[in-house]
Amino acid sequence: MRAQRGWTLVELAVTMVILAVLSAAIATSYQSFMNNKNDSAVRTLLDRVVLMEQQASTTWDHYTPYAVDLNNVGSDLTIVENAGPALDATQVSVIVGENGTLGLAARSQTGTCFLVSVTNALDEGGPQRTDSSPVLDVCTATAALPAGEGVGPYVAGGTVKTF
Repeated sequence: MRAQRGWTLVELAVTMVILAVLSAAIATSYQSFMNNKNDSAVRTLLDRVVLMEQQASTTWDHYTPYAVDLNNVGSDLTIVENAGPALDATQVSVIVGENGTLGLAARSQTGTCFLVSVTNALDEGGPQRTDSSPVLDVCTATAALPAGEGVGPYVAGGTVKTF
């Protein structure tokens, strides 16, 4: 009679360990991919708002923190006026500093707060953009303004609004 050959317990254990290591590596890689995708979506959203603000600045010669002054905002985006906190990946906090600097902030699904600061388009050399992503508990556009720049008078539709 021939002896039956099967898998030993050691061979099965080694196979399970290899599968577990591969599964962990794949899960980590997938999570990293999804985080990058979510962060890229927020950066794209901020780019959209910068373009809308630049279009508005050609009309009124300044940036605006008001959604009503921006064209084609779309239903997938909420402008949080007056530097209110951006709570999720569909909201962008907007503020205009006293020197005309545009400050934007948006929080991705990963919890990262992305900040964009754009100098006044009328400054010499044109607008200068600065991007950062510091660790912030509250994601507001005032954090995007340069150090020492206060919040300026808000301008909507060509009318200066002070607070």
